[in-house]
Amino acid sequence: IDNGTTNLNPFAASSDLGDWAAGAGMDANVAYSRPGVINQFSATDIVEMNALGFATSGTPSASFTNVAPGGATGGLNAPSLTLTGSPTLAFMTDDVPILHVSLHPAQGIEQVALFSFGAHLLKIDLDGVDPSAFLAFDTSISGHHAIALADRNDPTHGIVLMDMPANNTAADLMAHHLTFRDGMAIVG
Repeated sequence: IDNGTTNLNPFAASSDLGDWAAGAGMDANVAYSRPGVINQFSATDIVEMNALGFATSGTPSASFTNVAPGGATGGLNAPSLTLTGSPTLAFMTDDVPILHVSLHPAQGIEQVALFSFGAHLLKIDLDGVDPSAFLAFDTSISGHHAIALADRNDPTHGIVLMDMPANNTAADLMAHHLTFRDGMAIVG
């Protein structure tokens, strides 16, 4: 990314040469994993993929070496989002059908890809926010429909469900796919 000066993570020497060594921690690209561990795609993985020429909506360009908190220019309630910094990216899969996130993620914005109503469950810690302040917005990222979830008092930070089918709307989510229980908003 900067002529090899920055070492994102060491590579494994005993497996696929593109895998991270154990020092990368619980990462989707680590060489070996323990049973029962969810290895998510990390901000470091995104920087690596960008350096290799791949791009993900809202991710930093290959010139970024430091992870910066993510934000949304104009707020998550804008009709079209421009994400800044390095929002966290999590993928929903058959192997990861339940994801626990915070309404106020440490990275500012948590992007969730491949989410599907009825197939996946998103458990959102409300961090003390009253359920009446939980909002959902229809928006888009790079022309793709998305649903943003945020606290009424802080619409610049929250969760973005990316690449949602156009018929999956924020109103449908709020009316048919959302429950509140034990300080959590549960979307499924």
